[in-house]
Amino acid sequence: MTPPPATPEHLWLHRLLGNWTWDHEAIPGDPTTEDHEHGESTEDWRCLGDLWLVGEGNSEHGPMMFTLGYDPERKAFVGHFVTALMTFLWTYNEGHLEGPDKLVLHAVGPSMSPEGGMANYRDEIEFVGPDERLLCSFVEGPAGTWTQFMQARYRRR
Repeated sequence: MTPPPATPEHLWLHRLLGNWTWDHEAIPGDPTTEDHEHGESTEDWRCLGDLWLVGEGNSEHGPMMFTLGYDPERKAFVGHFVTALMTFLWTYNEGHLEGPDKLVLHAVGPSMSPEGGMANYRDEIEFVGPDERLLCSFVEGPAGTWTQFMQARYRRR
């Protein structure tokens, strides 16, 4: 079986390839960043053929892994995220580009609210230069408003 050719969306993801360091930036109201020094963390991305990327990271909270690709039939970026911190496998079922430098990924996952249940999440990967990018994570509240709860800045090693 011959794999299909990579699309421009697949090639956009190739911007992630390589070795990165990252650190958290404090977000007001985020209990995971307030009054806490975060150490430098690493993330390394490689290709699985031309159609998929695999990212492996390490931080003070333990290892994590990503897969990202593009589904031309659905016209959506798709993938997964898993971390040693939790038993939940995050699935990105829908993702799209917002302009030339920002990828927006949507997922449903465990709510951080005291009531529990599930919530909608949005991760934004934005390149601010060829060797620097931001990851901003948001959760949707009951009124449909998005609240940012995490931000990390990545720099190519």
